Amino acid sequence: MSASTPWSNGFAAVCCSKTERVGRDGFLRLSFERRGARTVLTAARMSPPLQVMAPIELADGSVYVVLLNNGGGLLGGDRIRIEIALGAESVARITTASAGKLYRTSGNATTHETTIRLAAGARLDYLPDHLIPHAGANLIQRLIVAMERGSRAILYGAFAAGRIGRGERFAFRRIEDSIEVGYGGRPILRSRAILEPGTRPHDSIGVMGRFNYLASLVVAGESSEWDSIAKSLNASLAAADVNGGASPLRADGCVARWLTPDAETLRRSMAMLYSEGAGRAFDESAPRLRK
Repeated sequence: MSASTPWSNGFAAVCCSKTERVGRDGFLRLSFERRGARTVLTAARMSPPLQVMAPIELADGSVYVVLLNNGGGLLGGDRIRIEIALGAESVARITTASAGKLYRTSGNATTHETTIRLAAGARLDYLPDHLIPHAGANLIQRLIVAMERGSRAILYGAFAAGRIGRGERFAFRRIEDSIEVGYGGRPILRSRAILEPGTRPHDSIGVMGRFNYLASLVVAGESSEWDSIAKSLNASLAAADVNGGASPLRADGCVARWLTPDAETLRRSMAMLYSEGAGRAFDESAPRLRK
């Protein structure tokens, strides 16, 4: 009989062809504007695995938005890009539906870049849940925030040392995390951290020691009280019984970083610092953001 048929040739060609790369290109763009006494989500563009739930109007006129990853987590080779723009005088609170999962990869790193722009008078709370890297995970994450004068922001980020309950503490390959915040056209914060357990023990003194979660909170805007605000955040850290500290930036903000032993302490300490930062820096009561 003849060696091949048309369909078998086509099947072989499909099965044996090489893909250019592994991973998905997820994209999300959100735009917010002030309409009278309230803020509205005026534009939302997205591609899998990124999604956004229907916005919720809060009692103070701000809008509350929850970001979703319908793929359940991030895989090696995924390239995730998020763009968020707040128009003049708009107020938005943004979080995620749950902690993010970062899966094992033997190939390319996952890349996750978020760019946020705040017009004059805008107010943002950006409060994503922490990331949980699985054994073998590799992540490059970047947050870039450009703030016009008169805008205000609270920015939170955290990650776990791994799937602690599965015995995967510091079993990830590499995490590179950077944040850049600019205010009024000049940089006020540039921070970059690289954790690569294969190169040195991260459970030692001077790294994360016995702690399993690392978090940071940036409060930025115009104020003459940043030294005092940093002291208030330090008091909140002491009250939460965690290991960390807060300090004013050179201008227009302050930053707090801390370590916690478990996820519940992380949640509780974050809520305390968020409330203290909003109250002391912006004379606001932090809203309760239910999920």
